[in-house]
Amino acid sequence: MRASCNYFMTNPDASPARTLPPWVRPAIEFGPLITFFIVQRTTERLDGLYWATIALIAVTTVAVLVSRWLEKRWPKVPLVTGLFVAVLGGLTIYLESELFIKVKPTFVYAAFAVILLGGLALGHLLLESVLGTALKMTDEGWRKLTVRIGLFCLGLALANEVLRRTLSTDHWTTVKTFGYSLAFFIYLLTQGGLIEAHALPASEEPAGGPHSRPPADLDSDVDAGPRPS
Repeated sequence: MRASCNYFMTNPDASPARTLPPWVRPAIEFGPLITFFIVQRTTERLDGLYWATIALIAVTTVAVLVSRWLEKRWPKVPLVTGLFVAVLGGLTIYLESELFIKVKPTFVYAAFAVILLGGLALGHLLLESVLGTALKMTDEGWRKLTVRIGLFCLGLALANEVLRRTLSTDHWTTVKTFGYSLAFFIYLLTQGGLIEAHALPASEEPAGGPHSRPPADLDSDVDAGPRPS
């Protein structure tokens, strides 16, 4: 979900991972965006997008590999984003067309909306697999948050389609680098009430991680069944 979604939705899952200094994750998530912004402002070919796109592909690749090496796992959201960067960025460079790099946020946000909402329609709480270690909520809470974030990502995709057509390249780059990230952060803050309303008490948090529940009551004849994942 671009860096805006990446930073807040990177999953510190249960697989063994090193304890990282607090600056490492933001550097990995936002480094490619900042590099893209700086190179676009300091070069001229294709309104600065040609060399900026090359830099974005290179730094994104390094960021994903560094994250894999440091945390002993592939980062889900940055990896998906990196695939779009490679494909659409490669087309921008090969065809020297700004269209492909400018529609990349549209494809990325739309893809995450489809993944989240499509998974929910199939009974899977995919957002929980990303944020389940950081947040402890009821299944109903995860369903509501999934719908809201999925629709918000869809809104960002539509907004990018409007902005890329109406803004200059410099202004679009500014919005892409800072605007989307800020919008997602503010929107996430507005969901505090939902998160608090559906938070699990500490005594009810599963001991085995976000996808496990406490053992069923031996006196109960009803099996609650597996928790959606």
